[in-house]
Amino acid sequence: MVSIPFLKRRFLLLWEAMIMQHADGNKDTSTLALILAVGLLGMMGGVLMGPVLPALSDHFGVGGGSVGLVITVYAATTALFFPVMGYFTDRYGRRNVLVPALVINGVAGILGSVAPSFNFLLAARALQGVGIAGMAPMAVVLIGDLYEDVERAGAMGSLSSIRSAGGIISPLLGGTLATLSWNYPFAVYSLSIPLSLIFWSQFPFPDTHTTLSIREYLTPLARAVRGTGVQAVLVMSFLSFFLLYTVMTFIPQHLTSTYGLTEAQAGGFLAVQALATITLALQSGRLVQRVERRYLFGIGFVASGLGFLFLPTYGALLWIAISLVVYGFGRGLYQPQIITLVADVAPEGLLGGVSSANNIAKYAGQVAAPFLLGLVRSMAGFDTVFYVSGIMGLTAGLAILFMAFMCSPS
Repeated sequence: MVSIPFLKRRFLLLWEAMIMQHADGNKDTSTLALILAVGLLGMMGGVLMGPVLPALSDHFGVGGGSVGLVITVYAATTALFFPVMGYFTDRYGRRNVLVPALVINGVAGILGSVAPSFNFLLAARALQGVGIAGMAPMAVVLIGDLYEDVERAGAMGSLSSIRSAGGIISPLLGGTLATLSWNYPFAVYSLSIPLSLIFWSQFPFPDTHTTLSIREYLTPLARAVRGTGVQAVLVMSFLSFFLLYTVMTFIPQHLTSTYGLTEAQAGGFLAVQALATITLALQSGRLVQRVERRYLFGIGFVASGLGFLFLPTYGALLWIAISLVVYGFGRGLYQPQIITLVADVAPEGLLGGVSSANNIAKYAGQVAAPFLLGLVRSMAGFDTVFYVSGIMGLTAGLAILFMAFMCSPS
Protein backbone atom coordinates (compact mmCIF):
# COMPACT_ATOMS: atom_id res chain seq x y z
CA MET A 1 0.00 0.00 0.00
CA VAL A 2 1.19 3.55 -0.73
CA SER A 3 2.87 5.07 2.32
CA ILE A 4 1.83 8.26 4.11
CA PRO A 5 5.33 9.87 3.97
CA PHE A 6 5.52 9.28 0.21
CA LEU A 7 2.10 10.83 -0.41
CA LYS A 8 2.90 13.72 1.90
CA ARG A 9 6.05 14.53 -0.09
CA ARG A 10 4.18 14.27 -3.38
CA PHE A 11 1.35 16.43 -2.03
CA LEU A 12 3.74 19.19 -0.89
CA LEU A 13 5.56 19.11 -4.21
CA LEU A 14 2.25 19.39 -6.06
CA TRP A 15 1.18 22.33 -3.89
CA GLU A 16 4.50 24.14 -4.48
CA ALA A 17 4.29 23.53 -8.23
CA MET A 18 0.74 24.86 -8.44
CA ILE A 19 1.68 28.00 -6.54
CA MET A 20 4.92 28.66 -8.42
CA GLN A 21 3.27 28.43 -11.82
CA HIS A 22 1.53 31.71 -10.92
CA ALA A 23 4.63 33.40 -9.53
CA ASP A 24 4.97 35.62 -12.59
CA GLY A 25 1.30 36.56 -12.64
CA ASN A 26 -0.29 39.76 -11.42
CA LYS A 27 -1.54 38.32 -8.16
CA ASP A 28 0.57 37.57 -5.11
CA THR A 29 1.15 33.82 -4.95
CA SER A 30 0.02 33.84 -1.32
CA THR A 31 -3.44 34.82 -2.56
CA LEU A 32 -3.75 31.65 -4.61
CA ALA A 33 -2.27 29.57 -1.78
CA LEU A 34 -4.99 30.80 0.58
CA ILE A 35 -7.73 30.11 -1.96
CA LEU A 36 -6.42 26.58 -2.47
CA ALA A 37 -6.34 26.05 1.30
CA VAL A 38 -10.04 26.92 1.49
CA GLY A 39 -10.78 24.59 -1.42
CA LEU A 40 -8.90 21.76 0.27
CA LEU A 41 -10.52 22.20 3.69
CA GLY A 42 -13.92 22.60 2.06
CA MET A 43 -13.77 19.14 0.47
CA MET A 44 -12.48 17.40 3.60
CA GLY A 45 -15.76 17.57 5.50
CA GLY A 46 -16.94 14.22 4.14
CA VAL A 47 -13.88 12.56 2.59
CA LEU A 48 -11.79 12.70 5.76
CA MET A 49 -14.51 10.98 7.80
CA GLY A 50 -14.95 7.82 5.72
CA PRO A 51 -12.21 5.71 7.34
CA VAL A 52 -12.96 7.25 10.76
CA LEU A 53 -16.46 5.72 10.96
CA PRO A 54 -15.35 2.33 12.37
CA ALA A 55 -13.46 4.07 15.20
CA LEU A 56 -16.52 6.19 15.98
CA SER A 57 -18.72 3.11 15.97
CA ASP A 58 -16.44 1.40 18.49
CA HIS A 59 -16.02 4.44 20.75
CA PHE A 60 -19.69 5.44 20.97
CA GLY A 61 -21.11 1.92 20.74
CA VAL A 62 -23.15 2.81 17.67
CA GLY A 63 -24.16 0.16 15.13
CA GLY A 64 -22.73 0.14 11.63
CA GLY A 65 -26.10 1.10 10.19
CA SER A 66 -26.27 4.29 12.29
CA VAL A 67 -22.70 5.57 12.35
CA GLY A 68 -23.14 6.82 8.77
CA LEU A 69 -25.29 9.60 10.24
CA VAL A 70 -21.99 11.37 10.91
CA ILE A 71 -21.86 11.96 7.16
CA THR A 72 -25.61 12.19 6.55
CA VAL A 73 -26.28 14.96 9.09
CA TYR A 74 -23.30 17.00 7.91
CA ALA A 75 -24.23 16.68 4.23
CA ALA A 76 -27.91 17.47 4.85
CA THR A 77 -27.06 20.69 6.67
CA THR A 78 -24.59 21.66 3.96
CA ALA A 79 -27.16 21.12 1.20
CA LEU A 80 -29.80 23.05 3.15
CA PHE A 81 -27.55 26.08 3.69
CA PHE A 82 -25.98 26.21 0.21
CA PRO A 83 -28.57 28.60 -1.26
CA VAL A 84 -28.61 30.73 1.89
CA MET A 85 -24.83 31.08 2.00
CA GLY A 86 -24.76 31.79 -1.72
CA TYR A 87 -27.17 34.66 -1.18
CA PHE A 88 -25.25 36.00 1.81
CA THR A 89 -22.00 35.82 -0.19
CA ASP A 90 -23.38 38.10 -2.90
CA ARG A 91 -25.50 40.26 -0.60
CA TYR A 92 -23.02 40.99 2.19
CA GLY A 93 -19.66 40.29 0.58
CA ARG A 94 -17.15 37.43 0.48
CA ARG A 95 -15.28 38.40 3.65
CA ASN A 96 -18.42 38.53 5.79
CA VAL A 97 -19.33 34.96 4.83
CA LEU A 98 -16.00 33.16 4.45
CA VAL A 99 -14.38 34.30 7.69
CA PRO A 100 -17.34 33.26 9.92
CA ALA A 101 -17.70 30.03 7.91
CA LEU A 102 -14.05 29.15 8.59
CA VAL A 103 -14.53 29.86 12.30
CA ILE A 104 -17.70 27.72 12.41
CA ASN A 105 -15.91 24.83 10.69
CA GLY A 106 -13.01 25.02 13.14
CA VAL A 107 -15.21 25.30 16.23
CA ALA A 108 -17.33 22.38 15.03
CA GLY A 109 -14.18 20.30 14.62
CA ILE A 110 -13.09 21.10 18.19
CA LEU A 111 -16.55 20.28 19.54
CA GLY A 112 -16.53 17.01 17.65
CA SER A 113 -13.17 16.06 19.13
CA VAL A 114 -14.50 16.41 22.69
CA ALA A 115 -17.99 15.01 22.04
CA PRO A 116 -19.26 13.19 25.17
CA SER A 117 -21.98 11.36 23.24
CA PHE A 118 -22.90 10.38 19.71
CA ASN A 119 -25.81 12.84 19.63
CA PHE A 120 -23.45 15.65 20.64
CA LEU A 121 -21.14 14.61 17.80
CA LEU A 122 -24.04 14.73 15.34
CA ALA A 123 -24.90 18.25 16.53
CA ALA A 124 -21.29 19.30 15.97
CA ARG A 125 -21.37 17.80 12.48
CA ALA A 126 -24.61 19.67 11.72
CA LEU A 127 -22.90 22.90 12.77
CA GLN A 128 -19.95 22.01 10.59
CA GLY A 129 -22.27 21.66 7.60
CA VAL A 130 -23.24 25.32 8.02
CA GLY A 131 -19.58 26.31 7.86
CA ILE A 132 -18.82 24.09 4.87
CA ALA A 133 -21.79 25.56 2.98
CA GLY A 134 -20.02 28.92 3.18
CA MET A 135 -16.58 27.49 2.40
CA ALA A 136 -17.05 24.87 -0.32
CA PRO A 137 -18.11 27.17 -3.20
CA MET A 138 -15.89 30.07 -2.10
CA ALA A 139 -12.67 28.97 -3.81
CA VAL A 140 -14.35 29.01 -7.23
CA VAL A 141 -16.05 32.33 -6.42
CA LEU A 142 -12.79 34.04 -5.38
CA ILE A 143 -10.92 32.74 -8.41
CA GLY A 144 -13.71 34.15 -10.57
CA ASP A 145 -13.44 37.48 -8.75
CA LEU A 146 -9.66 37.89 -8.76
CA TYR A 147 -8.39 36.20 -11.93
CA GLU A 148 -9.12 36.62 -15.62
CA ASP A 149 -8.52 34.72 -18.86
CA VAL A 150 -5.38 32.54 -18.78
CA GLU A 151 -4.70 33.21 -15.10
CA ARG A 152 -8.23 32.16 -14.22
CA ALA A 153 -7.91 28.94 -16.21
CA GLY A 154 -4.60 28.17 -14.50
CA ALA A 155 -6.02 28.89 -11.05
CA MET A 156 -9.04 26.67 -11.72
CA GLY A 157 -6.68 23.93 -12.84
CA SER A 158 -4.71 24.29 -9.63
CA LEU A 159 -7.91 24.09 -7.59
CA SER A 160 -8.98 20.94 -9.41
CA SER A 161 -5.54 19.39 -8.85
CA ILE A 162 -5.44 20.19 -5.14
CA ARG A 163 -8.91 18.75 -4.62
CA SER A 164 -7.90 15.62 -6.50
CA ALA A 165 -4.78 15.29 -4.38
CA GLY A 166 -6.93 15.86 -1.30
CA GLY A 167 -9.16 13.00 -2.38
CA ILE A 168 -6.14 10.72 -2.08
CA ILE A 169 -4.45 12.11 1.02
CA SER A 170 -7.63 12.76 3.09
CA PRO A 171 -8.72 9.14 3.64
CA LEU A 172 -5.14 8.15 4.41
CA LEU A 173 -4.80 11.01 6.89
CA GLY A 174 -8.20 10.35 8.48
CA GLY A 175 -7.55 6.62 8.79
CA THR A 176 -4.08 7.09 10.24
CA LEU A 177 -5.26 9.62 12.84
CA ALA A 178 -8.28 7.46 13.74
CA THR A 179 -5.95 4.51 14.36
CA LEU A 180 -4.28 6.64 17.07
CA SER A 181 -7.55 7.97 18.53
CA TRP A 182 -11.12 8.41 17.30
CA ASN A 183 -11.05 12.18 17.91
CA TYR A 184 -7.72 13.11 16.31
CA PRO A 185 -9.17 13.54 12.78
CA PHE A 186 -11.46 16.30 14.02
CA ALA A 187 -8.41 18.36 14.95
CA VAL A 188 -7.73 18.80 11.22
CA TYR A 189 -10.84 20.97 10.94
CA SER A 190 -9.56 23.30 13.65
CA LEU A 191 -6.98 24.56 11.14
CA SER A 192 -9.82 26.68 9.77
CA ILE A 193 -9.57 29.03 12.77
CA PRO A 194 -6.03 30.35 12.18
CA LEU A 195 -6.82 30.43 8.46
CA SER A 196 -9.82 32.68 9.19
CA LEU A 197 -7.52 35.16 10.94
CA ILE A 198 -5.22 35.27 7.92
CA PHE A 199 -8.16 35.87 5.60
CA TRP A 200 -9.57 38.58 7.84
CA SER A 201 -6.31 40.50 8.09
CA GLN A 202 -4.48 39.90 4.82
CA PHE A 203 -6.67 38.62 1.98
CA PRO A 204 -7.56 41.10 -0.82
CA PHE A 205 -11.31 40.52 -0.87
CA PRO A 206 -13.17 42.19 -3.77
CA ASP A 207 -15.83 44.75 -2.93
CA THR A 208 -18.87 42.97 -4.34
CA HIS A 209 -22.42 43.32 -3.09
CA THR A 210 -25.92 42.89 -4.49
CA THR A 211 -29.17 44.53 -3.49
CA LEU A 212 -31.35 41.60 -4.59
CA SER A 213 -33.83 40.20 -2.10
CA ILE A 214 -33.48 36.53 -1.26
CA ARG A 215 -36.61 35.79 -3.28
CA GLU A 216 -35.13 37.54 -6.32
CA TYR A 217 -31.87 35.69 -5.76
CA LEU A 218 -33.46 32.22 -5.52
CA THR A 219 -35.84 32.67 -8.48
CA PRO A 220 -33.12 31.83 -11.06
CA LEU A 221 -32.43 28.62 -9.13
CA ALA A 222 -36.04 27.53 -9.56
CA ARG A 223 -36.03 28.53 -13.24
CA ALA A 224 -32.74 26.74 -13.88
CA VAL A 225 -33.92 23.28 -12.84
CA ARG A 226 -36.87 23.19 -15.22
CA GLY A 227 -34.89 22.21 -18.32
CA THR A 228 -34.53 18.52 -19.15
CA GLY A 229 -30.80 18.91 -19.73
CA VAL A 230 -30.33 20.43 -16.29
CA GLN A 231 -32.48 17.75 -14.71
CA ALA A 232 -30.34 15.05 -16.35
CA VAL A 233 -27.20 16.65 -14.88
CA LEU A 234 -28.76 16.80 -11.42
CA VAL A 235 -29.77 13.13 -11.55
CA MET A 236 -26.26 12.10 -12.61
CA SER A 237 -24.65 14.28 -9.93
CA PHE A 238 -26.91 12.75 -7.29
CA LEU A 239 -26.09 9.21 -8.45
CA SER A 240 -22.37 9.97 -8.74
CA PHE A 241 -22.15 11.07 -5.11
CA PHE A 242 -24.55 8.37 -3.92
CA LEU A 243 -22.12 5.78 -5.31
CA LEU A 244 -19.07 7.66 -3.99
CA TYR A 245 -20.45 7.77 -0.46
CA THR A 246 -21.37 4.12 -0.63
CA VAL A 247 -17.62 3.61 -0.95
CA MET A 248 -16.66 6.22 1.64
CA THR A 249 -19.15 5.02 4.25
CA PHE A 250 -19.27 1.24 3.91
CA ILE A 251 -15.91 0.10 2.54
CA PRO A 252 -14.01 1.15 5.73
CA GLN A 253 -16.64 -0.52 7.94
CA HIS A 254 -16.51 -3.67 5.80
CA LEU A 255 -12.72 -3.84 5.87
CA THR A 256 -12.37 -3.25 9.61
CA SER A 257 -15.21 -5.48 10.78
CA THR A 258 -14.87 -8.33 8.28
CA TYR A 259 -11.13 -8.40 7.64
CA GLY A 260 -9.76 -6.84 10.83
CA LEU A 261 -7.94 -4.02 9.05
CA THR A 262 -7.02 -0.83 10.87
CA GLU A 263 -8.61 2.49 9.97
CA ALA A 264 -5.32 3.55 8.35
CA GLN A 265 -5.30 0.46 6.13
CA ALA A 266 -8.93 1.04 5.20
CA GLY A 267 -8.02 4.61 4.27
CA GLY A 268 -5.42 3.17 1.93
CA PHE A 269 -8.13 1.32 0.01
CA LEU A 270 -10.10 4.56 -0.34
CA ALA A 271 -6.96 6.26 -1.64
CA VAL A 272 -6.56 3.52 -4.26
CA GLN A 273 -10.01 4.20 -5.72
CA ALA A 274 -9.36 7.95 -5.65
CA LEU A 275 -6.09 7.43 -7.52
CA ALA A 276 -7.92 5.35 -10.14
CA THR A 277 -10.50 8.12 -10.54
CA ILE A 278 -7.83 10.79 -10.99
CA THR A 279 -5.90 8.66 -13.49
CA LEU A 280 -8.89 8.57 -15.86
CA ALA A 281 -10.07 12.10 -15.05
CA LEU A 282 -6.74 13.56 -16.15
CA GLN A 283 -7.34 12.02 -19.57
CA SER A 284 -10.88 13.40 -19.89
CA GLY A 285 -9.88 16.05 -22.44
CA ARG A 286 -8.36 13.45 -24.75
CA LEU A 287 -11.14 10.93 -24.20
CA VAL A 288 -13.90 13.37 -25.14
CA GLN A 289 -12.13 14.04 -28.45
CA ARG A 290 -12.33 10.33 -29.31
CA VAL A 291 -15.60 9.25 -27.69
CA GLU A 292 -18.86 11.19 -27.50
CA ARG A 293 -19.58 12.44 -24.02
CA ARG A 294 -22.87 10.56 -23.71
CA TYR A 295 -21.03 7.27 -24.25
CA LEU A 296 -18.48 8.22 -21.58
CA PHE A 297 -21.37 8.74 -19.14
CA GLY A 298 -22.85 5.36 -19.98
CA ILE A 299 -19.58 3.40 -19.95
CA GLY A 300 -18.52 5.13 -16.74
CA PHE A 301 -21.67 4.27 -14.80
CA VAL A 302 -21.60 0.71 -16.13
CA ALA A 303 -17.99 0.32 -14.94
CA SER A 304 -18.78 1.79 -11.52
CA GLY A 305 -21.78 -0.50 -11.18
CA LEU A 306 -19.70 -3.54 -12.12
CA GLY A 307 -17.09 -2.53 -9.55
CA PHE A 308 -19.72 -2.74 -6.81
CA LEU A 309 -21.11 -6.01 -8.14
CA PHE A 310 -17.60 -7.53 -8.19
CA LEU A 311 -16.95 -6.60 -4.54
CA PRO A 312 -18.86 -9.42 -2.78
CA THR A 313 -18.03 -12.17 -5.28
CA TYR A 314 -14.63 -13.18 -3.92
CA GLY A 315 -13.51 -12.68 -0.34
CA ALA A 316 -9.94 -11.48 -0.85
CA LEU A 317 -8.47 -8.08 -0.12
CA LEU A 318 -6.74 -7.94 -3.50
CA TRP A 319 -10.08 -8.56 -5.20
CA ILE A 320 -11.67 -5.74 -3.20
CA ALA A 321 -8.85 -3.42 -4.28
CA ILE A 322 -9.34 -4.44 -7.93
CA SER A 323 -13.10 -3.86 -7.62
CA LEU A 324 -12.46 -0.38 -6.22
CA VAL A 325 -10.10 0.37 -9.11
CA VAL A 326 -12.85 -0.65 -11.58
CA TYR A 327 -15.29 1.63 -9.74
CA GLY A 328 -12.71 4.44 -9.70
CA PHE A 329 -12.01 4.14 -13.42
CA GLY A 330 -15.75 4.43 -14.07
CA ARG A 331 -16.04 7.51 -11.90
CA GLY A 332 -13.06 9.02 -13.69
CA LEU A 333 -14.97 8.72 -16.96
CA TYR A 334 -18.21 10.41 -15.91
CA GLN A 335 -17.38 12.88 -13.13
CA PRO A 336 -15.31 15.37 -15.22
CA GLN A 337 -17.99 15.26 -17.92
CA ILE A 338 -20.70 16.08 -15.38
CA ILE A 339 -18.71 19.13 -14.25
CA THR A 340 -18.33 20.29 -17.85
CA LEU A 341 -21.97 19.62 -18.67
CA VAL A 342 -23.13 21.92 -15.85
CA ALA A 343 -21.87 24.92 -17.80
CA ASP A 344 -23.05 23.56 -21.15
CA VAL A 345 -26.70 23.01 -20.19
CA ALA A 346 -27.17 26.16 -18.10
CA PRO A 347 -29.52 28.67 -19.77
CA GLU A 348 -27.98 32.06 -20.46
CA GLY A 349 -27.61 34.05 -17.26
CA LEU A 350 -28.51 31.10 -15.04
CA LEU A 351 -25.14 29.41 -14.56
CA GLY A 352 -25.06 30.43 -10.89
CA GLY A 353 -28.46 28.88 -10.29
CA VAL A 354 -27.53 25.65 -12.08
CA SER A 355 -24.26 25.41 -10.15
CA SER A 356 -26.12 25.84 -6.86
CA ALA A 357 -28.65 23.19 -7.83
CA ASN A 358 -25.81 20.86 -8.82
CA ASN A 359 -24.12 21.33 -5.44
CA ILE A 360 -27.39 20.53 -3.70
CA ALA A 361 -27.78 17.37 -5.80
CA LYS A 362 -24.26 16.24 -4.89
CA TYR A 363 -24.83 16.70 -1.18
CA ALA A 364 -28.23 15.04 -1.47
CA GLY A 365 -26.37 11.96 -2.72
CA GLN A 366 -24.08 12.20 0.31
CA VAL A 367 -27.15 12.33 2.55
CA ALA A 368 -29.03 9.47 0.90
CA ALA A 369 -26.29 6.84 0.62
CA PRO A 370 -25.27 6.56 4.31
CA PHE A 371 -28.87 6.85 5.50
CA LEU A 372 -30.70 4.52 3.10
CA LEU A 373 -27.90 2.00 2.72
CA GLY A 374 -27.35 2.11 6.47
CA LEU A 375 -30.82 0.64 6.81
CA VAL A 376 -29.94 -1.98 4.18
CA ARG A 377 -26.71 -2.75 6.03
CA SER A 378 -28.60 -3.28 9.30
CA MET A 379 -31.13 -5.63 7.73
CA ALA A 380 -29.14 -7.51 5.09
CA GLY A 381 -25.41 -6.91 5.49
CA PHE A 382 -22.61 -5.40 3.43
CA ASP A 383 -23.01 -7.62 0.39
CA THR A 384 -26.54 -6.36 -0.20
CA VAL A 385 -25.36 -2.75 0.16
CA PHE A 386 -22.84 -3.28 -2.63
CA TYR A 387 -25.35 -5.15 -4.80
CA VAL A 388 -27.88 -2.31 -4.46
CA SER A 389 -25.35 0.34 -5.49
CA GLY A 390 -24.02 -1.89 -8.24
CA ILE A 391 -27.47 -2.39 -9.73
CA MET A 392 -28.14 1.37 -9.54
CA GLY A 393 -24.91 2.23 -11.35
CA LEU A 394 -25.27 -0.54 -13.93
CA THR A 395 -28.93 0.30 -14.65
CA ALA A 396 -28.16 4.01 -15.06
CA GLY A 397 -25.23 3.29 -17.37
CA LEU A 398 -27.19 0.88 -19.56
CA ALA A 399 -30.10 3.34 -19.76
CA ILE A 400 -27.75 6.13 -20.86
CA LEU A 401 -26.13 3.90 -23.47
CA PHE A 402 -29.55 2.80 -24.75
CA MET A 403 -30.67 6.41 -25.14
CA ALA A 404 -27.35 7.32 -26.75
CA PHE A 405 -27.78 4.61 -29.38
CA MET A 406 -31.46 5.38 -29.97
CA CYS A 407 -31.29 9.16 -30.07
CA SER A 408 -29.39 11.30 -32.54
CA PRO A 409 -26.87 13.81 -31.15
CA SER A 410 -28.53 17.00 -29.93
